[in-house]
Amino acid sequence: MMDQAGYSLKRIWTKACISMAKSPMLPSGVRVRLWKLGGIKLRGYCFIGSDVELDGIFPDFVEFGNGCTLTSGVRILTHYYNPSTHRYYYGRVTIGDGVFIGINSLIINSVNIGDRAVIGAGSVVNCDIPAGEVWAGNPARFIKKLD
Repeated sequence: MMDQAGYSLKRIWTKACISMAKSPMLPSGVRVRLWKLGGIKLRGYCFIGSDVELDGIFPDFVEFGNGCTLTSGVRILTHYYNPSTHRYYYGRVTIGDGVFIGINSLIINSVNIGDRAVIGAGSVVNCDIPAGEVWAGNPARFIKKLD
């Protein structure tokens, strides 16, 4: 069933859940439940800070492992525009178990972040991050391997 604007009821529900999850007044547990209702895949417990933006166009293309931490201001996009081809592309963003993503980081394109990786504050991640490594910067670069 479609409404007059052309959105399905599922799309409206998804947008409503994702919009409510952005509220800074919600406890992390409620925020996580709203993300799940909006289509985000979460395997286990995750901490999601306030003002986190997850892709509202393809929310079902974002997947988190168990024990992830997303601090305030993190942005994750599963779609992007390629100016050389003048086309939009989309892909999956997969975040492994125990990943820590620092404040105001941006994850773009289709990327995989390995288990126990650490993304420094303010980083722009546009490539795959191996497990157990620290990456930071714009664009994100390898800093060191964790023991």
